[in-house]
Amino acid sequence: MNEFISSIVASLLATIIAAIFAFFFRKKLGSLVKRWLISVFDMGTYNIFSNDTDDEYLNDLKEELIKAKFIHMFAGRGRFLFEEPYRTILEKQNIEIKILLPDVKNDYDIDWIETALDKIAPHESFRKQVSASVEYILSLCKKSSKIMLREYHALAVGRITITDYVAYFQPYTKDFSDKSPIYKYKSGSFMYMWAVRYFDSYWEPKHIDVVGVSENNT
Repeated sequence: MNEFISSIVASLLATIIAAIFAFFFRKKLGSLVKRWLISVFDMGTYNIFSNDTDDEYLNDLKEELIKAKFIHMFAGRGRFLFEEPYRTILEKQNIEIKILLPDVKNDYDIDWIETALDKIAPHESFRKQVSASVEYILSLCKKSSKIMLREYHALAVGRITITDYVAYFQPYTKDFSDKSPIYKYKSGSFMYMWAVRYFDSYWEPKHIDVVGVSENNT
């Protein structure tokens, strides 16, 4: 846990410094400087993107998803699944794709959605958005046995996308905002292995007691 926290702190520090350099340098040079700074401050981080609307991030993500041999995704609302490049990958790529989305049934002793969100109104809005994502993925599961969906019941720390080459991690804020930074980790790095272990622990709930799971695939 200490290594995880230290890695995140180092990543945030690198983000701040990289942003300063990027402001003063031209775009391409700024990107190179940023990559160098990241490598100095955090050996596990390969790149940092400002948010999920960053053009550099979207192009980078598309390239990684296209060449991936498998894709594992852990999500909150799952709205990004309807957007590019995820939608095209989901509907056209013939590879193993595993997706974890929240179990929004309100029949647990502790409802993590109500715990995470302060106001009642966002609760129902969140559940509706998740339900729409589940319905969409289930429709794809019927068309391809390589797409699999399971549901988890626990507090989500962020959006995670894992391939055989890299992992992307976007920490969630209290309102599950998509505007937080996105960190990219290379296969074999500490944070990549943490992401894999985190995903696997929810996909195979026998490892922890707090997760309920239901598999939806044909």
